[in-house]
Amino acid sequence: MMKQINRIIPAALTALLVFAGCEQPTDGKFEGRLNNMASPVVEAAILISRNSVKIDWKPVTGAANYTVSRSSASDGTYTPVGKNIATTTYTDTGLSASTTYYYRVSAFSSDGASSLESSAASATTYASGLLGYLAYIQASAVNNSAYTIELEADETIAPTTLSYSGKTVSITLKGKDAARTLTLQSSGSLFTIGSGVKLILDHNVTLKGISGNTAALLRVNTGGTLEMNAGAKISGNTTSTSSSTVGGGVYVSGTFIMNGGEISGNTATSSSSYICGGGVYVSGGTFTMSGGEISGNTATSSSSYICGGGGVYVSGGTFTMSGGEISGNTASASSSSSYASGGGVYVSSSGKFSKTNAGGTIYGSNAADTMLKNSVLLNGYSVSNGHAVYAGTNKVCNNTVGADTALDSMISGANGGWK
Repeated sequence: MMKQINRIIPAALTALLVFAGCEQPTDGKFEGRLNNMASPVVEAAILISRNSVKIDWKPVTGAANYTVSRSSASDGTYTPVGKNIATTTYTDTGLSASTTYYYRVSAFSSDGASSLESSAASATTYASGLLGYLAYIQASAVNNSAYTIELEADETIAPTTLSYSGKTVSITLKGKDAARTLTLQSSGSLFTIGSGVKLILDHNVTLKGISGNTAALLRVNTGGTLEMNAGAKISGNTTSTSSSTVGGGVYVSGTFIMNGGEISGNTATSSSSYICGGGVYVSGGTFTMSGGEISGNTATSSSSYICGGGGVYVSGGTFTMSGGEISGNTASASSSSSYASGGGVYVSSSGKFSKTNAGGTIYGSNAADTMLKNSVLLNGYSVSNGHAVYAGTNKVCNNTVGADTALDSMISGANGGWK
């Protein structure tokens, strides 16, 4: 038989409680009893990671603890996800991607009586994969913050700009547990690194471009920084435009620090303008290379324009080399009126290049292994116009520049290392 019990609640709040098949507890307490405590006021439900939500609420006078309940709909069924919470904050973790969650909070007194639930507050998690992480950073980044993203699978994404409204932000990108490839989906730079942003490419990550692209695979704008470490790779991008083509792999007008890794298999090509930097083009920025390799890149032209820097082209910036290897790159022109130079490195009159005698090798035409030779080709024939390095008249290295050899493009003759 069903018994109906009326109980007077303090503050003139009356509740009608219905029990099925049970008697009223003799101690005067029963589950779900209401008291005169105010309902909690939820201040915020915010993402604190890509798949975690933090719920904050104002304290309630007389409350000993709180319960947080969750639902998939604002007016749906709410299930407790956190009980006996002594503070006024709770973090819900392990949530699904691209999902909206709704939360209500109840206050409980020391004798187990509860307030009414709060109004619902909601938060939506981001998409899975890299774009989800980047969306979270875009929304929540604070100044001088650092994030690490581990790719759990190969992904393909559209050109993406990393810029955070003047904030200083560092992002480390690496593969989780195995090598991962991030492939460019459409024309443009896979990443454009804005001012104040540092992108660190760490182990087990390959950035892969496309054929017929209109931009370098990575672009480092003024004030931005790219750092490349061992196990990272930038490859497979062909930049081709009707105007000047600069940078197949990386375009630098900010700062590029290469500690390790590989830049290979990239091409800068054009049939109607000058072509520079198959691997790396340094504009007005700074490129420092202490390790890794730049290999198998090409700057090629079928027009009457200048073609230079199969590996690296230094325009108005600075390139400093103290380690690593530049090998197997090609500057190639197929027009009788064109001009090709600097198979490994080309330095313009407004650029600066220096190599220490503490390490680093730029291979030339005398390399024993033909795969290591940097080459300058005109109509398919080898021409001695700086197979290893070209930095202007009388600053030409056709043979290999070894680890113990120093070069300085700002100094002529033997004092600058030129022979």
